[in-house]
Amino acid sequence: MDGAGSLYHFLKTGKRSRPLEPRSGSGRERNAAKATLQGFEQIGEFTFRRRRRVPSPLSVPAHETLLFTGTTPGDLLFFDTESTGLSGGAGNTIFLLGIGRPEGEELVIEQYFLADFPGEKEFLSACLSLFSPNRLLVSYNGRTFDAPVLAARFALHRLSCPLPRHCDLLPPTRRLWKHTVGSCSLKNIERAVLGVKRENDVDGAEVPERYFRYLRSRDPRHLDEVVTHNEIDVLSLSRLLGVLERLRREPEHAQAPATAPADVSALAALVAPHDAERAFKLLEVGLASGDIRAGLSLGFRYKQCGRQAEAQRVFERLFEIRGDLTAGIEIAKYAEHRARDPERALSVVTALLDRRPRPEPPVRELLLYRKARLERKCIRF
Repeated sequence: MDGAGSLYHFLKTGKRSRPLEPRSGSGRERNAAKATLQGFEQIGEFTFRRRRRVPSPLSVPAHETLLFTGTTPGDLLFFDTESTGLSGGAGNTIFLLGIGRPEGEELVIEQYFLADFPGEKEFLSACLSLFSPNRLLVSYNGRTFDAPVLAARFALHRLSCPLPRHCDLLPPTRRLWKHTVGSCSLKNIERAVLGVKRENDVDGAEVPERYFRYLRSRDPRHLDEVVTHNEIDVLSLSRLLGVLERLRREPEHAQAPATAPADVSALAALVAPHDAERAFKLLEVGLASGDIRAGLSLGFRYKQCGRQAEAQRVFERLFEIRGDLTAGIEIAKYAEHRARDPERALSVVTALLDRRPRPEPPVRELLLYRKARLERKCIRF
């Protein structure tokens, strides 16, 4: 088989395939090498675990319900994985699973390590008890990557493990900070929002190769930075949830000078289910500071609540100050259909057609259609 594979590679590329470096030492020596992973204890032939306690960044009493998740801190399970690939698929194997569990004022971080592929079922079996149904998984992009890969590995080994409910922090983080931070990778959010700068951190794209180097050499030094990287990821999840929780409780701190300012519209959406009036006040402050997005969000929230007069006040202000296209369309719709004032609606539509830069062709066509209809109404009236 090896010869056939080499011949195929040669015919395909014109080069002789290069064999993997042989694994050094006997099985006993390799097991001894595995045990040298710093701080890890061996709990199976191929499975190792490390447990550490650090102060919890949540700063919420254990019995108190978190507004952001609707659970108590003790129900949370922060998790992050390191795997042999950067995408999904049957060949992607998780070799390091990091878990964070709040216990009182501490965060217990456990890391489970797979020392070689033959032990994957043993490794996954050791992790089964972590995922009890009453838990809430908290991750960063875990809903689209970590959780599906983990579920696929369980299924591949015919292990029944329905994963608990899941709270992925990436979507709300993007809504809050993408306009000020740009790329919302966890590293960028740590630096801009959490005030954390990693030192000597391994890039996520390098992680698979680091594991393969370990498999070839059994030198645990290849994995030291990977283990630290995983632990920081778990700790940052707890910190980030703490920030989101504080923003929901005290949204006025969103513009703290030490951190990147949060998007006011997204923050209001975060606060509204808990305190609708507070959300309105946030948007009013944003509008007063010249935030167009906050103003539009405020106008549409008033409109959805049936507070048409207040909605029109906001849209009129945005149209008067900035000549905003969306605000102008809302004014024209209200004037035509509710105020029964086609002349006012026509004047607004005409102003929108004459504005610079001109509306995009599809919008312009709709405005021309509306203008023609309003002109007919004005003649009748």
